[in-house]
Amino acid sequence: MSRGLRASFVLRRMSSSRLLLSSVLLAVFITAALTAALVTFSTRGLPQAVSRRLSTAPDVSIAISGQIDAAQAAADSAVIHSSVRTAFAAVPVTLERALWSDPLGLPAVSGSGSGTSQTIPLTEAAALDQITAHATLVSGAWPGPPARGQPIQAALPAAVAGQLHLAPGDTMSLPDRDTGARVRFRLTGMFRPRDPASPYWGLDLIGASGVTAAGNFVTYGPLIVAPAAFSGGRLPVGQASWLALPAASRIRADGLPGLAARLS
Repeated sequence: MSRGLRASFVLRRMSSSRLLLSSVLLAVFITAALTAALVTFSTRGLPQAVSRRLSTAPDVSIAISGQIDAAQAAADSAVIHSSVRTAFAAVPVTLERALWSDPLGLPAVSGSGSGTSQTIPLTEAAALDQITAHATLVSGAWPGPPARGQPIQAALPAAVAGQLHLAPGDTMSLPDRDTGARVRFRLTGMFRPRDPASPYWGLDLIGASGVTAAGNFVTYGPLIVAPAAFSGGRLPVGQASWLALPAASRIRADGLPGLAARLS
């Protein structure tokens, strides 16, 4: 958990945008600083104290994710953008989205503890909004749009590429764990986050370390691809994530009751 207090709601294959919206309105993350202000200061000093805390609060964010296909992701994006902007009213909100592939199988990873028969290494391809503004290339180049008959271009976090013994120019043919189809990738670059603690990385479902474990599965990545990789049937969308970053300094203490009512 980073500097802010977070409550995460993962939405599993929503049948309608309305159901997704009802869950989204619950997924509000308030900073530890704001929480401390609410429980510490007297009623008379509360508005000024909260305003001061909010003016320097970096981690107010809303994160939403769901296992949905491309059509549902597009529909839900419109609902999420509209509802979040309506809820925060005059407070500016930055909204980012990421599309994610189905889980992709990886060869056994030697030297990382994932090469045992009990552990299944995976990766996921993803197209994250504004990734180039929040990450720096270590080597190579960012992936371009896919070309007919060619592997999908992709970039990996540098630390993950090292664990997987991959470098720019390497190609991979990875099985889609849901459909069984094989997908070819060519690694074009390696990158690192400019600020791993930035709230922006709440968009990343794998996490800042580039490795996450769940049961017998270890997922490495993300394998960053151009958004066009998810069109034309090259990569199916397996899930999506969204991140809303309101300008905390523009939230007025006397407007908190109205904001709370709109979010509830």
